Amino acid sequence: MRTALLALPLTLLVACAASTPKASDHSSPIPATAAKDNETVYKVIPLKYAVARELAVTLRGAVATPAGRAPVQIVPDERTNSLVVTCSRDGLASIEHLIAALDIPVKQE
Repeated sequence: MRTALLALPLTLLVACAASTPKASDHSSPIPATAAKDNETVYKVIPLKYAVARELAVTLRGAVATPAGRAPVQIVPDERTNSLVVTCSRDGLASIEHLIAALDIPVKQE
């Protein structure tokens, strides 16, 4: 059995050390830093229909980081078919809206 080590963004590692959310509470964004206007947050977004690895590639091509904002990072977790999104708090709603629009069932012919 081979084990792969996933390199996580530094902001995500800081968030893990700085915050103590409930292990099962993934419904709200978790602050990664304490910046006032440009707070960096991360959120685990489980997918229902899309494949995390494929959707992460699509989102990386569609989402740009606005100047002066925290960089947008989208990391797929294949084990749980979820996306770990790290971005500014104000950009999270847009990314969640885009994920909701793309995470839909595919029509069978």
